[in-house]
Amino acid sequence: MRAVLQNKTGLGSLELGEMEKPEVGDGELLVKVVCCGLNPVDYKLAEGGMKEWAWPHVPGVDVAGVVEEVGEGCGGEDGYEGGEAVMVHNDIRVQGGLGEYVVVKGHVVSRMPEGVSFEQAAALPCAGMTALLALDRKVGMVEGDTVLIQAGAGGVGGFGIQIAKRGGMRVIATCSGGNVDYVKGLGADEVIDYTKEDVAEGVRALTDGRGVDVVLDTLGGDAGMAALEMIAFGGHVAHVVGMADASGINGFARGYSQHAITLGGAYLSGDYVAQCVLKEMGETLLELVLSGDLDAMVGEVVGLEGAIAGLERLKEGHVRGKIVVRI
Repeated sequence: MRAVLQNKTGLGSLELGEMEKPEVGDGELLVKVVCCGLNPVDYKLAEGGMKEWAWPHVPGVDVAGVVEEVGEGCGGEDGYEGGEAVMVHNDIRVQGGLGEYVVVKGHVVSRMPEGVSFEQAAALPCAGMTALLALDRKVGMVEGDTVLIQAGAGGVGGFGIQIAKRGGMRVIATCSGGNVDYVKGLGADEVIDYTKEDVAEGVRALTDGRGVDVVLDTLGGDAGMAALEMIAFGGHVAHVVGMADASGINGFARGYSQHAITLGGAYLSGDYVAQCVLKEMGETLLELVLSGDLDAMVGEVVGLEGAIAGLERLKEGHVRGKIVVRI
């Protein structure tokens, strides 16, 4: 089968090539990939690699496709059948979706409803589930509370804006000047152009000095640390890119909470229940797209030959919405 392959770590090692079609095992599905959504985690994993990988490795954690073959234990009355359209956020330790076929565990797969395209479905899992996990399952949205969404024009940020707005929250988002109208179109009530304004000062001005109730920290590093200073008493920071060091903050006086947001950790932990939550969140996102309550934010669709360039652009930053590869 055709696939994007790497034989050693490093984004520069990726190349188009041929490899054997994978074989399905017990509890697994062989999926013919129609689309694969690109995410920052894909280029980060390509650069660092994982000890569990078999070489050559195929990147791509977000897949939408059609069930080709059903392994033992995945069929039956409530199981899957060949020809079903499915979506999955796959295990980061195994072969990914930037190829013609991929093997996935049956219990993490979400069925796609009619009316949702493969491009839309492939854009959802990593970024959409991350935002949903952070705001709905970890923090818990409270109507009328204020949330700061960092990098509102990106994948997690864009889904976060829509999910928070749907939950009745007041949404402040950050982005560059060229994306202000786009971010407002997703539902942001106020936008801070981080290229022209200090974000912390902007938050204080918009909240009468109180701070926000929630920060969705999609940036990490210094921005993650700064987020801890922008929350009101009892506030939450949901960290997508590593936890910030809060050792210098008086927890009693601030009453804050920090949340580590990780999807791949559900696989690494071996927690079957946590892995099933991925399926549940996928179903939720698909239904929201079907009902018109969530924009999948497909910004660009490329062929398999454009996948490597797409990952390089993600590394450079400032990609609006989602890049989807149609296999």
